[in-house]
Amino acid sequence: MIDERRTFPLATVLVALATAALLLVLPTYSSGDTLVEANGNGVLGVLLVPAALALVGVLVPHRAVLITIAVVLSLATLLAMLSIGILFVPTTATAWLGVAKS
Repeated sequence: MIDERRTFPLATVLVALATAALLLVLPTYSSGDTLVEANGNGVLGVLLVPAALALVGVLVPHRAVLITIAVVLSLATLLAMLSIGILFVPTTATAWLGVAKS
């Protein structure tokens, strides 16, 4: 059974993984290429950063840690907004929900 403090951090991890999985298989370029086809396998690590960051919140579900994760995800989403950042808005929103519920 999962501890209630870990519910939203775990949801954040799952949303981040779902977003990464979709970005791997859906065409994101006008040519119909996926991110991996256009940019190579190096993009896999970049796509997993939000999930890895959110996993810290599952392992250490303290409010200060959750706030830090939500802030970092927000900044990363804003910085990448013109490319894939907008697709990580649900991940960021879930992280902030976790902060609100903590």
